[in-house]
Amino acid sequence: MCSLLANDATVDTRASAVAHSETLLYQRRRTEYGLRRYEAKYQFFQSKAVTKADELVKAGGWGPDGYGILAQKVTLSADGNSFDSRITLELFDKDGKPATGGGEGTATGQRLRY
Repeated sequence: MCSLLANDATVDTRASAVAHSETLLYQRRRTEYGLRRYEAKYQFFQSKAVTKADELVKAGGWGPDGYGILAQKVTLSADGNSFDSRITLELFDKDGKPATGGGEGTATGQRLRY
C-alpha cells in the first residue's frame, strides 16, 4: 500500500505478500527530484514456485525467479491540494534480463474537504 500526503509529500508503504507459493520481498525508496516532484520506487524479489515440498528440501530453500521495479513519479500542485502521477512496472528474470509483462498508468487526485 502506498499513500501520498500532499501537505508534506510523505510516501508511506506497507507491503507483504505470499501468493501461490511465491514469496515477495519489498524494498522501498523515495526521492525528491524537483520542486513539488517526488519519485517512489519499490523493488520486489520473487521466489521460484515449487510443485512439491521435496523441491524445497533438495534446493535448500526457495530459489530466485526474478524481480520487478514499480516506480511512481508524483507532481504536487502549488497549493498542495492535488497531484498528477505516472506509474511504471518493469519485470526482470533471474538473470536480470527484461521479462514479459509490466506496464504503465497515470493517476490524478484531489484533496477532499469536509
